[in-house]
Amino acid sequence: MHRANTGKQPILTCCLTRCGSKAETSQISGVVNEVLNDVEVPQNNINNATQDAGIKSQLAEVTQNAVDRGCFGSPTMFVGTEMFFGKDSLSDLEWRLGTQSP
Repeated sequence: MHRANTGKQPILTCCLTRCGSKAETSQISGVVNEVLNDVEVPQNNINNATQDAGIKSQLAEVTQNAVDRGCFGSPTMFVGTEMFFGKDSLSDLEWRLGTQSP
């Protein structure tokens, strides 16, 4: 994941942080474009990809898989079948990953 000019944070983290501070859902695409611009990722490439039928189909499949596993929001992460939801559970996830055997 691209990390330039984001204070070493992944693009997704920057988007979630900035979107979380916005009151209007309609502002999310603007926030994403701001983050992409900040890290010098071509916005047109990303925006065009969001309209690609193959990518939309893959997103629908991945989303349905997440729903089937019990995912109900973002960020949600799984270690095996154990689900970690929300920013507050990231420390629990880090702990769990630290205790996983290879």
